[in-house]
Amino acid sequence: MEVRWIKGKPFSFQDRPYLLPIYRDKAQRIIIVKARQMEMTEWAVNWLIHNLMTHPSTTAIYTAPRMDQVSRFSQDRFRRAILDAPKLRDILAHPRDQKIGETAITRAPFNNDSLCYLVSAWGDFGAIRNIPADWAVIDEAQDVQAEALPVIEEAMSHSKFNRALIIGTASVEGSEFCRLWKQSDMKEWNGKAWVPSRHENRSYSGYHISQEMAPWITGLPPEHPNSIPFKRAKYSERRFVNEVLGLFYRGLVKPLILEDLLACQDLRLGLMESLEAPNVSYAGIDWGGGDHAFTVIWIMARDDEDRWKLIYLRKFDERDPMKQVQIIGNLIPLFNVKQAVADIGYGAVQVSELQKKFGSRVMGCQYIRRPELPLEKKENSTSPLGLFSCRVFQTQDLVRDDDCVFAVSSIVAGAVI
Repeated sequence: MEVRWIKGKPFSFQDRPYLLPIYRDKAQRIIIVKARQMEMTEWAVNWLIHNLMTHPSTTAIYTAPRMDQVSRFSQDRFRRAILDAPKLRDILAHPRDQKIGETAITRAPFNNDSLCYLVSAWGDFGAIRNIPADWAVIDEAQDVQAEALPVIEEAMSHSKFNRALIIGTASVEGSEFCRLWKQSDMKEWNGKAWVPSRHENRSYSGYHISQEMAPWITGLPPEHPNSIPFKRAKYSERRFVNEVLGLFYRGLVKPLILEDLLACQDLRLGLMESLEAPNVSYAGIDWGGGDHAFTVIWIMARDDEDRWKLIYLRKFDERDPMKQVQIIGNLIPLFNVKQAVADIGYGAVQVSELQKKFGSRVMGCQYIRRPELPLEKKENSTSPLGLFSCRVFQTQDLVRDDDCVFAVSSIVAGAVI
């Protein structure tokens, strides 16, 4: 390891036995779910330099969500690693490009005809399109639009190497990054070896890395600001779980995740055509706009055993908003809807029309940025119509054309609480 130097000393695996198997892993797709300060950026640097040096005329891509993250990696980590190591200083093809500047940030040519592009993942990896690559590192993956990962796959599709690393700090249970992790074999360190939790999963070779594995952290006295006991006492629950333990957090950001909803389904049940008093129901309405988004209404009620049951669901092929309002206006009394919640981000006019007829039985809903704030109801006394609105848990990351039903389920939850 004399090739790489860190802070004036040769790189070493001392006190880091868990790192060596990761460095030796030859899987085509590797995913790391980590805590902070666990040297995974250093691994990405080493991985890129090694592959570009040992395989001439190949191309690598490093990407992170924001350009400032890419710039820091390019200048403070990637290029610094090369310039600080005596045996690496001459591998860059154009020393003049090592100065601060746009070229130095986004493009690093090697003297063996290899090339590394360092680009932002902003705009669904727009800057990566049309770059044929052999190696790829997707950093800070918890903030990357995981639906755009096929762009990376296509960029590497013609390579005989075709290897990628996905590195991210644990975030929210049910997030896209969490779903990628669950497609891996989910290896855990037992003190001596990595043990897969899901042997059957072959999509990714996965590693979970916690600060509890780091001797330079676990050896600190409890009163030290970087010690785990100190962080446990000072950090919020979510921050401690994510950034110290490297685990996904389940809280108000996503009170319901996809697995929860699927576990509640019963395919033997059918929908209803109406609901008679004294039974009541609750409805959620998600207005659709454009060519690919559709309006959906979801109606739920409690059954004889006091369990919530989906009794009606409709996706509107009808595009006229006022005709949608008319149909929904007929459904509310037909199903004896006690409370309906509809988003007003796109449907302010539609909600207003429904409130003219049903008043506070129809509430307007807007998303908030801080899901830990309590649910609240506001009445606008200055309006002749008496507009009603509520705040619900943030669901914007769930609103997609193919699973808008799950977004509506969160809206309904807000109405029922």
